Amino acid sequence: MRKPTRSAIVCDKCGSTLKPEQTESFCDYCKQKIPDGEEVGITVFWKDRSGADAQSQEFCSLHHARLWLLEFPYNKEQVDFIVLPYIRNMEKLKEFLT
Repeated sequence: MRKPTRSAIVCDKCGSTLKPEQTESFCDYCKQKIPDGEEVGITVFWKDRSGADAQSQEFCSLHHARLWLLEFPYNKEQVDFIVLPYIRNMEKLKEFLT
């Protein structure tokens, strides 16, 4: 989950964004702050809904992503498909599977 730490700065005259909003990421499983660039993401796409309604989850580790999937808090019948993180390291794959 992302929480804003600073609001975006918008030009009063033209409405363009001068400085984007700053956010911090927190693990959707343990609620700890995630250092920048270390997020593990999972996206859930729902049946009979557009892709804009997809729900993204962020985790601090592959282990927490796996635990969240095992406890999956939503109605499984409504899920069309789930996008899992890309894993290119065998040690990371072992972490995800155990």
